[in-house]
Amino acid sequence: MTPEALAGIKVIEFARFAAGPYCGKLMAGLGAETVKVESPSSGDSGRNRAGFLYLNTNKLSVTVNTGHPQGKRIFLKLINTADVLISDKTEREMAQFGLEYAELRRLNPHLIITCITPFGLTGPYKDFKSYYLNTYHASGLGYLIPVSQDLSREPIKLGGFSGECACGVSAAVATLGALFWKKTTGKGQLIDVSQQEALISMNRPQAARYPNEGIIPTRVEVPAGTGGLWPCKDGHVVAIFADGRQWKSFVELMDNPAWATTEYEELSYRAVRDSETKPLIGAWMLEHTREEIFQKGQALGCPVSPVLSPEEVIEFPQFQAREFFTSIEQHHYGKITFPGSPFKLSASPWSATKTAPKLGQHNTEIYSKRLGYSVQELDKLHQEGII
Repeated sequence: MTPEALAGIKVIEFARFAAGPYCGKLMAGLGAETVKVESPSSGDSGRNRAGFLYLNTNKLSVTVNTGHPQGKRIFLKLINTADVLISDKTEREMAQFGLEYAELRRLNPHLIITCITPFGLTGPYKDFKSYYLNTYHASGLGYLIPVSQDLSREPIKLGGFSGECACGVSAAVATLGALFWKKTTGKGQLIDVSQQEALISMNRPQAARYPNEGIIPTRVEVPAGTGGLWPCKDGHVVAIFADGRQWKSFVELMDNPAWATTEYEELSYRAVRDSETKPLIGAWMLEHTREEIFQKGQALGCPVSPVLSPEEVIEFPQFQAREFFTSIEQHHYGKITFPGSPFKLSASPWSATKTAPKLGQHNTEIYSKRLGYSVQELDKLHQEGII
């Protein structure tokens, strides 16, 4: 059997809900033994969200009260057996547990600490707490959406927790780089991931315009004459024709209507007459289905795409052919289907074979087999609320 890419790597995940757990999920899917450390009283705050089941596949769960002296000792023993610690705690939070990052590195010089915090471990905001909504807007991304004709509308964030997961991806990439460096030098290091910086890195062109050009980018309506969203016979499609080549292919898609003269190949001409052409395009769209528009448009090199419902996304033939969505039997919930890996490794594929763990499900396995605690000792620690 081909070993998984990160087989033998031991990861401790000391993080909540999205960014840190998504980093841990990616590593667990590549074969790392990822142990999720949670509070014995409440666990990960994300356990009350459906997303927890998706974010924590392939992981093990142990509980420990790091605020208790004995709990702290157990945590430090875990750290001494690990290659990687994923944490979303600021220096101040770690100091409250008596678990400063510098001390952890001293105890285990081979340890890679991947710290994911709202604003990073340095600077005047280093101890500030933040929700995803806060860090998203602190990155400037919210200033750019929604793209709307009503520019007085308040800014919003990207739907769901996409930005949080993007931060997790940044952390995972940095961690893989640190693992490569460790293999070469034998040394660990501290990775300081600022969620604010990870998010603003998603929008580099806009972020660079003001310091270099003095231009303040903001959310603007879709420029006239470049396309948009249209209702069609059985739903909606998006069509883009920002340049002359795209416009020509779109005109061919519409079977070359008489009104689409050569003057329309110039964007400035289309922009001036946008209010006239939109009803004409809309009338043609309503005579055709999404699939007709999509298939013919793709053949002509025209950027058109159907707007899919959640059900249609799951059943999308491209996803089906690549077996992107995967299903796992989850305790209490039965069979659950969720997105698989966004990448495919030919020799050591990513996989999701284990369901998200119950709170403390692997206490005996980890504390007995890895740390050497007896069953009697674990019972006592449980009774005292330490694990």
